[in-house]
Amino acid sequence: NERELRKLLAEAEGPVTLKDREGSDDYAFLEETVLPTLLPALVKLLERLEETGMPAPPADGSEGGGFNSIRWLAEQLVRNHPSGGVFQHDSAYAGLLKEVGSQRKEERVERERKVAEAKKDAENARIQAEREKAEQVVKEKTEREHARRQAAEAKELEKNRLGEEAAIKAIGEDHAEMILGFRNECMAKISAVDFKNESDTAPINGILYKMACEMIVKHTPASFSAVADLHGEEEEQVLYYHTAADKKEAPIEEEEEEEPDDDPLGDGGAKFEKPPKEIPPPEITTRELPSLESDEAYVLKRGAGISWAAVDDRKTVMITDTKYTEGMVFFDGEKRQGTYAAVHYKKEGKVAGLLVGDTLDSMTGKELILSDTQLIQAIAVVLGECVDFTSWSLINARRAVHTEKLLALAAEPSVLPNDIAEAAVQGIISIVPERIISVGVLDMPSTLRLLVSTDPAGNTTRDVAVTSNDTSEHVSLMFEACSKKSTAMVRSDFGHTLSMAVPVFDETEEGEKRVSAVVYIGMNHAGKAINEDVQDFCTSAAQIVAPVLLAPAKRAMRVLSIFAHTGIGDSAPLLDAAATLCERHTGAPSVMVALMHGETELRVVKTQGAPIMSKAVFGRGDLSLCFEAVEKSECVSDGGHTCVPLVTTTGGRTKPIGVICLQVGSVGEEMQEALEGVARALVASLAECDFRRKMTTCGVTALESLLKQSVFIKGGYLAFFDLSGRQVCFQIKAEGGVKMPAGILPGTLVPESEELVKAQVCVGGDGNVCGIVGTHQEMMAEVRISMYDDLPEAIMRDVAATLGHVAALLNEEGLLVDQTSQAYQDSQNRLATHFNASRFDLVMSEVMNSVDLPYISSIKDQAKPNPIIRSILQAIMYMLGHQQLDVSEWSKCRKLITHHIFKEMKMIDVRGQLKVHKLKLAQACIENLTAGDIAMEVGPKALMLWKWVRMMLAVQGL
Repeated sequence: NERELRKLLAEAEGPVTLKDREGSDDYAFLEETVLPTLLPALVKLLERLEETGMPAPPADGSEGGGFNSIRWLAEQLVRNHPSGGVFQHDSAYAGLLKEVGSQRKEERVERERKVAEAKKDAENARIQAEREKAEQVVKEKTEREHARRQAAEAKELEKNRLGEEAAIKAIGEDHAEMILGFRNECMAKISAVDFKNESDTAPINGILYKMACEMIVKHTPASFSAVADLHGEEEEQVLYYHTAADKKEAPIEEEEEEEPDDDPLGDGGAKFEKPPKEIPPPEITTRELPSLESDEAYVLKRGAGISWAAVDDRKTVMITDTKYTEGMVFFDGEKRQGTYAAVHYKKEGKVAGLLVGDTLDSMTGKELILSDTQLIQAIAVVLGECVDFTSWSLINARRAVHTEKLLALAAEPSVLPNDIAEAAVQGIISIVPERIISVGVLDMPSTLRLLVSTDPAGNTTRDVAVTSNDTSEHVSLMFEACSKKSTAMVRSDFGHTLSMAVPVFDETEEGEKRVSAVVYIGMNHAGKAINEDVQDFCTSAAQIVAPVLLAPAKRAMRVLSIFAHTGIGDSAPLLDAAATLCERHTGAPSVMVALMHGETELRVVKTQGAPIMSKAVFGRGDLSLCFEAVEKSECVSDGGHTCVPLVTTTGGRTKPIGVICLQVGSVGEEMQEALEGVARALVASLAECDFRRKMTTCGVTALESLLKQSVFIKGGYLAFFDLSGRQVCFQIKAEGGVKMPAGILPGTLVPESEELVKAQVCVGGDGNVCGIVGTHQEMMAEVRISMYDDLPEAIMRDVAATLGHVAALLNEEGLLVDQTSQAYQDSQNRLATHFNASRFDLVMSEVMNSVDLPYISSIKDQAKPNPIIRSILQAIMYMLGHQQLDVSEWSKCRKLITHHIFKEMKMIDVRGQLKVHKLKLAQACIENLTAGDIAMEVGPKALMLWKWVRMMLAVQGL
C-alpha cells in the first residue's frame, strides 16, 4: 500500500520520491498500468517455485537444466500484456487489481482536476490582486495629482488675492482701478508666453520693465523713469540701470492778448472768441540702456549717490530740488533743477532693485509729489509680483516638461538606472541651478553610489561610492533620509529649507517598503532657500523614478535583462555587469563566475579583481566551497569566501549550472538577498542571450531560404525586441551587390518606418512573439501577381512561422553551459539544421493534412496517370532512395508506392545529406513544372506534393 511504499522510499538511498523529476506520478503509473499485470505474474512465479522446488540457474550464467525464473516471468508478462496477450486475464486477482487500478485512476484524475482548478483559481486570484493593486496605484496617483492641482489652484488664487491687496494698499482705494488695470495687463502679457519654449525669463521681464517705466511717465509728471537691478555681492554691489522710459512734452506757450475791436463785422454783430489751443499728447518711448559690460553702462556703485538709501533702508527716497541736493549723481554730468523719486522693488521677498523717476527734462514745470511716489510704490509692488510670477511660470513649465520626461522614462522597461538619474538631476538643475544635486542608490546598507552628482559650478561626476562614515553635509543628509525613511532637511534660523534629501522607496514581495535610493538638493552659495514648488518637484521626482531605482536584487534583474535584450548574443557584457554588481553589493575585492564543466569540474568564465582561481578549469580539491554551493543550491560561506549557485528551472526541474564566488567572509541578510538576486538575473539573462545567439545562427539559414523562395525579395533582416518593444537587428542577408537600407545593421535599432514589411516570429507558431522577419520596400522588386504562386509576404510569413517552431525547439533545450556534455555537443551540431528540420516538419504536416491515402491509391491504380502527377510521385520515390531502374518506368514505380508512403516520407533524415544523384534525378522530374500548370491540371493535392519535393530540394541545397 501507499504507506508502506512511502516507508520504503524514506529508507531508500538517493533522490527517490513518489514523483519523478518530470513531475508525473510514478506510483499512479505503476498502479494503473504495470501492477495489474505484474503482480499476478509474480504470484504465479512464486507458486511455481514452491511447487517445483527447482534450484536457481547457475551463477556463471551458463545454460543448465535449472528453472530460469526471469525468462519465465518475461514470457508470462508477454502472454498477459494489457494490450492483448495470448491468454485472457481471467484470474479473480487480476480482475480485482484492474478494478482497483481503475478506481485509483479515477481518484487520481479527480485529485489532479482539483489541484489544477486550485492552481487556476490561485492564478486568477493573483492576477485579480495584481490588477486591483495596479488600479489602486493608478487611483492613488490620480487622487494625488488631483489634490496637487487643487492645492496649486488654491495657492494661485491666494497669491493673486494677496497681490491685489498689496497693490491697492500701496496706492489707496481711490486709485485701485488704475493699478489693478496695470496689474492685469502685466499678467496678460505673462500668460500669453509659452514658457516651455523659453530658456529664461529675460524677454518677458524686459517687457514688464518697459511697461512699469511707461506707467510711471504716463501717470506722473516724471519725464524720465528707469529700472535698476542689484548686481554683485556685498561691498562690490552696484545698481545697474537697464530699462528706461522718456516722456517728451510740448512746451506750454502763452497766448498774446489781442486788441479789442468794437465792431469787427461793422454791423454791430457779436464778438468772435478764439478757441483755446490744444496741447498735444506727450511722446513716450521706452528703451533698453547699454549693457553692464559696456563702458557707457548706467552703473551706480555702492556709496555713490543717494539712491542706495532706498535699497538699504527700504524706504522711498524723495528729492524736491535735485540741483542743490548734496550727493546727487547725474549720469550726464550736468546738474539740473527738478524732482526725483526712488522706490525699491522685491524679488522673492528680497530687495532686487529700484524704480526711479525724475522731472529733470520736464517742459511743464510740474513736480513729483507724494501721490506720485505712492503710485511708483504700487507699480513697484506689481512689478515685483509679476517678475516672481514669470520665474514661477518658467519653473512650473520646466517642472511639467521634466515630469513628463521622467514619467516616460520610468515607463520604459529598457531605461537603465543611470539614465533616469541623469534625467532627474537635469530636471532639478533646470529649476534650481548652482547647487549640489545628487541621485544615489543604496548598494549596501552603509554604501551609497551616487549615480549622478553635480556641483554649483556645473561639474558632473558619475558612479561615485560614498559611505556612512562620510561626515559631509551632502552625504550625511542622504544617509539620514535612508535611516529615517522620510525626507531629511537642513533649515535656516527662520525655518527656510536650505537643503533636502528625499528617499526613494521600493516594495518587497511581503509589501514592506525599503529605501532603495535618495534624491538630494544642496545649499545655494548665497543661502537661498528651496521654495515649496521645488520641494514638491523633488518629492514627485523621487516617486516617479522609483520603478527604475530599485533595491539591489530587482535592480540587477532590470539591468541584466536590458543588456540581454539589447545585445546580439554576446554574454560578456552580462558577466561583466554581474561581477560589478556583486562587487558593489558586498565590497568584495575579487569576484569569479564559473560554469559547470562536466559533473566534477567548473570552468571559469569571468574574473574581476585579483584571481580567486588560477586554473581555467578546477575541481573540488581546488575550491570545495563552490561545489558545496552547487550541490546544496544555496548560498554558503566559509569565512574567506562566499559562493552563490547559478540555478536554472525548466519544467519544474531545477538544475545547477554554475556558481558566483566572492572573496568575502559571511554576508548579512540584505547582502545575501542582493547576491541571490544577481545570480537569478544572470541565469535568466544568460538564457535569453543564449536563445538569441542560437536563433541568430538559425536566422542565417532562414534568410537564405527567404531569398531563394521569392525572387522578388532582394534582402531581409531578423530582429528581436528590446524590453521597450523596439526592434534590434540581429542578422541581415542580401543578394550579392545589394545593400540594406541605411539604419538596418546588426546590433542597432531598426528605424521605425511605414516602408518596412514584417512578419512576426511566434514561439511554436502561435505562442509569444519573440522576433521579426522583415525587409524594406526598397528591397522588394515589382511583384508579378500569379494566382498560384505564393506572394512575397506569404513566403515571409512561412519563414517566420518556421523560425517560431525553431524557437520552440530551442526553448525545450534550455540553457546549456556544460561544454563537455553530449546534450551541448548535439545542440551545437544540430543548430545549423534546425530551420530546415522545422521547415520539413511543417510542410510534412501540411502534406498529411491535405493529401489522403485514397488519392495516392487512385493514382497508383492508373496504368497511365497524368504525366504531371506521375513525375511528382517519381521524384518522391527517388528521394525515398529507390533505384532509377525501378522508378523511371511507371509500371515498376507504381509498385513502390505503398500505404506507408507518408511514414516513409516522414522518416527521411532531413538533417543529413541525401544522395546527390537521387536528388538530381528528382529535380529533373519536376524542373519543367509550374504551380499554375499543376493546380489547373491535377489539382491542389498534387500541388502540395510538388511543394514538398521543392522543399526537400531546397533544404538539401539544390
